[in-house]
Amino acid sequence: MKKKKRLLTLLCLGCTLVSALAFTACETDSVNQSQSQSEQTQEEPSEIEKVYAQYVVYANAQSETPLSYEQWLASIKGDDGIGIKNIYVNENGELIVELTVGEPKNLGVVVDKDDENATDAEENAQGLEFYPLGNGTYGVKAGKASYLSEITIPATYKGKKVSEVLDYFFGVAGGRAQKVIISDGVEKIADYAFNGCSSLTSITIPDSVTSIGELAFNGCSSLTSVTIGNGVTSIGYGAFSGCSSLTSVTIGNGVTSIGDSAFYYCSSLTSITIPDGVTSIGHGAFSGCSGLTSITIPDGVTSIGHGAFSGCSGLTIYCETTSQPSGWDYDWNTSDCPVVWDCNNNDVTSDGYIHVAIDTLRYGIKDGVATVIKQARNIQTANILASITYKDTTYSVTSISEDAFYDCDNLTSVVIPESVTSIGDSAFV
Repeated sequence: MKKKKRLLTLLCLGCTLVSALAFTACETDSVNQSQSQSEQTQEEPSEIEKVYAQYVVYANAQSETPLSYEQWLASIKGDDGIGIKNIYVNENGELIVELTVGEPKNLGVVVDKDDENATDAEENAQGLEFYPLGNGTYGVKAGKASYLSEITIPATYKGKKVSEVLDYFFGVAGGRAQKVIISDGVEKIADYAFNGCSSLTSITIPDSVTSIGELAFNGCSSLTSVTIGNGVTSIGYGAFSGCSSLTSVTIGNGVTSIGDSAFYYCSSLTSITIPDGVTSIGHGAFSGCSGLTSITIPDGVTSIGHGAFSGCSGLTIYCETTSQPSGWDYDWNTSDCPVVWDCNNNDVTSDGYIHVAIDTLRYGIKDGVATVIKQARNIQTANILASITYKDTTYSVTSISEDAFYDCDNLTSVVIPESVTSIGDSAFV
């Protein structure tokens, strides 16, 4: 069966759909009412703009001139204040309209999902833009989907593979999306793909992706966590640089190379696990990751660039190798972070301490007592314990080392127990 209905030109919603829902279009009477509408738009931008983007796609597909955003918004808000929160076609091809008040409305089948003659607009309900590539696949950009709060990048389009998320996916101005899901099958995230997308909080990178380009997520300042699939073999230059809210990164087992400045100034990152397959860590790869407190370098890493951990003053580096390999830059550890060599068989750092982290605080054990050692710069509170336990042995905390909280600008409170009898120079400067 061809189509039981052609996808209602989603707005047209001002007429066809709104009348089906028994809404009455409202008119702008005054400047005050116009301002009120503007305030409503600001209160729920992600939902309303998502619907508007869908409307524009379908209106264009039906060779209609879309209403402006303001005209469209007025057409779907009734006098009773009830509006449309979301519109989508479910798995049965039925058009579902979610209202701001009451139950969703099912307007019946509008798309025959099995119809081979379905229009491009129906296949691409988000309004993405697809570009043929020389290898017979498609690359993708956001296009009108830039309005949406959540975007799913498909694995196929018109029966062909979507292989690449293209550079400047949202354009030079960035998009509004908070969540992007890349479907399994996409192979490449190009240079600058999500560069400067400050609203992006979540990204799903499947195992099919093999490379993440240069500056691909640079400046995604709201991104909090990233899981890099097992298919990725290289993380490009500055790929996640400036992701200042990033607290958690899971790197897949296929990665062999972490590029220069890959995680530069990810200042909220507190821990990261480097897979055993990594052989190269670039210049400044973790420079400015001031929240890092520990990192383990597998013995297969044969190359580390200059200043790989510069600015990581509260970091302890655990190395599986017994000594510095010849392929590591002579100045790989510019911040002179304490290093534990042969960490699988040894727990004493190069400065003679055993480092222990408890409740975000770092302690050093030496000569039968514990001291508060250099802390990560982003620490906010410090409730120093009177004693700590390590490998079934208890150690009294007797001192705070010099520079322990130096440059910890976010520190708001410190509790010092009576067991502490010595505080070093510049401990709280």
